[in-house]
Amino acid sequence: MYDTTCLLPAVRQFRSSCRKTGRTGAAALLCAALLLTGGSPAFAQNNDDGIQASVTEHTVTTADGWQISLTYYQSTLGKKASVVVLLHGEGENRLVWQNGFAQQLQKMGYCVAAVDLRRHGQSANAPGETGAAAASRGSLSANDYQAMAASDLEAVKDFLLAQHQKGLLNVRKMAIVASEMSAPVAISYATLDWAKRPYPDAADLASRTPRGQDVRAIALLSPDESLPGLPTGRALLTLRNPAFNIAFLLCYGSKDRKAGREVKQIYTKLTGIAGNDDRMYSRPFANQLQGTKLLGRGLKVEETIIGFLQKHVAQQDIPWQDRRSRLEQ
Repeated sequence: MYDTTCLLPAVRQFRSSCRKTGRTGAAALLCAALLLTGGSPAFAQNNDDGIQASVTEHTVTTADGWQISLTYYQSTLGKKASVVVLLHGEGENRLVWQNGFAQQLQKMGYCVAAVDLRRHGQSANAPGETGAAAASRGSLSANDYQAMAASDLEAVKDFLLAQHQKGLLNVRKMAIVASEMSAPVAISYATLDWAKRPYPDAADLASRTPRGQDVRAIALLSPDESLPGLPTGRALLTLRNPAFNIAFLLCYGSKDRKAGREVKQIYTKLTGIAGNDDRMYSRPFANQLQGTKLLGRGLKVEETIIGFLQKHVAQQDIPWQDRRSRLEQ
């Protein structure tokens, strides 16, 4: 499997200098990340355009009427800001990312959306459903999983597009970090997003305004290989296309055989084509913990994800552009 150490040479180099100056833990990681981006620790300040770092709560409505809750972390980088969507595992909610990881990404200049998928957290109830009904409904269905990808994340993307049009982020530099159950959801959504054809507003395809094709990187924590209604085999074969230039990172606790098997199945599909070795990573951590439980344990999982996002999202030269069709401008 691909060695992820190539992601973090600058981080390791700077960590040594942090130890010499007394910086440890999160502070050292932040400093290293700032070194990678060429940024400064002033992300919490207003930028020259008056954009202020903030954390706000939002509810978006899906096409089928579901209310999806999310926490939005605004960057100060405006049109230069990459965006990361954080997805929890089954039975969890968006609070699992508030152990410092979402805030860390924001301080580094990312806009972040931590989402409660339907039937989870504050998105638990269907339209017209009471709390009691939600508690007694039983397990998730294939329809639920499919709707998470096709409806929930599409509504989140619409929210992000609105922020993009305000000049608050660059949706063209988008990543998804997903845990366990939400991995097939992220994979399926990315496939849908890349299937969107550009507006027919220019003679040649390269000059047309995109409707989608924005997901550049996907980091998966102990990913489920598939879900009822969401097999990932065909989707992975689509997303691995070198022409799309989508990067994948798979993190998992190596002391759990089931997790290792699932990761191997996904990784094998992603790497079964020439030209993908520099975009596909599998990173085992010597632990039985899985999913978001790998975070906040000093295992350097966060550092690995951040290095991946820096290389394959933040450092990519993808300029901001108006997402309205030229025919509407």
